[in-house]
Amino acid sequence: VFADGYLLFTRNGFLVAQQFDPHTFETSGEPTQIASHVRSIGGASYSLFDVSSAGALIYQGGEAVEGANLNWVDLKGTKTGQLAEMAQYDDPIHLSPDGTQAAVAIFDSRVGTPDIWVLDLKRNLRTRFTTDTAADNNPLWSPDGKKIVFSSTRRGRVELFIKSVGGSQPEE
Repeated sequence: VFADGYLLFTRNGFLVAQQFDPHTFETSGEPTQIASHVRSIGGASYSLFDVSSAGALIYQGGEAVEGANLNWVDLKGTKTGQLAEMAQYDDPIHLSPDGTQAAVAIFDSRVGTPDIWVLDLKRNLRTRFTTDTAADNNPLWSPDGKKIVFSSTRRGRVELFIKSVGGSQPEE
């Protein structure tokens, strides 16, 4: 990221800034450490930080998450069961209107982007819903539970797509 005469980038988990001339495309001086333990997404070759035009910096600290489990809990917070297998869940999980399925984005570290998956809650199985190499996120169920709308970058910008659940029709 270029901001205020500096090129910001990560190196070995550290966020650093180095003077950069946008006219000659040359750096000068030594990189200066700004933050440590900045989270990176290896498969996508990017780190989780950004700088505003006003100079405000935000970053996500920590290591990449290898995976997490989804658990059922009662209204008192007591774990009552485990759902599906461990995965790197990218967004909040969304239950279908009838409560028998769930839609969630799962990050695929091999390609560096998430895809949408549908979880069958009765059989504890998951099925891949999208397969595009672009980032597919933010799945939401239609009120009748027959379709899922989601965001995707498959055409170079974030757009909304809708697809039938269990159908063979392509996304619209």
